[in-house]
Amino acid sequence: MTLEEVKRFREEMHEQSMSIIEKKGHDYNHKQQHEGDTLFNLRVAAILGIIDTPSQGVLVRLCDKMMRLASLMSPGVDAEIKDESIQDTIADVHNYIDYAYLLFMEEQEKRRLPVSYSEGRPLCEVLFPQDSEE
Repeated sequence: MTLEEVKRFREEMHEQSMSIIEKKGHDYNHKQQHEGDTLFNLRVAAILGIIDTPSQGVLVRLCDKMMRLASLMSPGVDAEIKDESIQDTIADVHNYIDYAYLLFMEEQEKRRLPVSYSEGRPLCEVLFPQDSEE
């Protein structure tokens, strides 16, 4: 495979990854995405206290994707879920790597965070904020 072929493939994968960001952002956290926090759904596990930081939550999701790839790339294993190809999973991995780094950098900037990501507000208010226009 030539360098040009690899670069062309990577450009196609980048376009697919970008499309997934928009579609999944809409499906996972439509309201928060439009309010400016596209990565809100990746913060929820930290808000709930399941993990310490959002970037750790992304690493868990990455592990799930990597396990799926390892399984589906094994000889003789066919996917049961037909509407998510190996290529789709690889695009997800590209996105999760970027999310992990974005969240990590955000965490580095906010090292003086309060004890919880809810900043003392009730958890239900953090997860489901009321519209200020009501």
